[in-house]
Amino acid sequence: MKSTLLIILLLLFFIPTVLFGQGKDSNKVKRHLYISANAGIGMPSGIFGNSYYGNSYRGYANIGFSVNLLTEIPIRQSYFGIAGIVAYNSNSFDLSSFIKNQIIIPTSQSGGNYNMVTILPGVYGILPFNGGGISFHFLVGGIWFSTPALAYSGTQQYYSAWYGDNTGNWVITSASRVAVAIDYGMSLKCLLSKRLFWLFNVDFTHSELNGGFNTTPQFTLISIGGPNLGNYRAPTNDELSYSFITQFNFTTGLGYRF
Repeated sequence: MKSTLLIILLLLFFIPTVLFGQGKDSNKVKRHLYISANAGIGMPSGIFGNSYYGNSYRGYANIGFSVNLLTEIPIRQSYFGIAGIVAYNSNSFDLSSFIKNQIIIPTSQSGGNYNMVTILPGVYGILPFNGGGISFHFLVGGIWFSTPALAYSGTQQYYSAWYGDNTGNWVITSASRVAVAIDYGMSLKCLLSKRLFWLFNVDFTHSELNGGFNTTPQFTLISIGGPNLGNYRAPTNDELSYSFITQFNFTTGLGYRF
């Protein structure tokens, strides 16, 4: 992790300088403050989006939507500066796969969404070209994350040979957590006029919900156990603190440069 971050920072700060230089004429080129509003899709990756039966730690997150405000502020007319993003993501829960993996024949089901709000300041570097530019950013900040509330009923056939038909109702309440998140991203800007621009942005957001970066990756709903072996509940804050969230966001929008 440390070596990856070091490489990113080196690319972020030194490549623009090497490619474009900071010679005596560089201060004649005005650098702009960029701000944009964007929307698109959020694509879960890794175990967060996993619904495979053989994986004990799976998040069942579907592709959702993402909206964000992105800003870039140059430092002293250079090719790098301060960046920030405020984003909201919502991903539905794949309740059908979750029920299927419990070998339940459902009679009713109602699912909710994963919701995430991130506030992430950081740094960026830009590679300008005639009519726009490509920016790379590295951000560290906070995430508020909540799990979906779920409800379903049916017959769980797996235990019928031992306990008879396990028919009943299951309710899983929501849980939430605030933690540290990091974000790697890049954006393509194309000018539409002197001030307005179109932007396409790609971000990869990562959070281990205990606020650190050394826990075992896992995300699972917790089995209550006991006679009714099909019961599950939402993780508590302590249990949720060992969860692992990764997601790609692909957004596009319009912005204004100052």
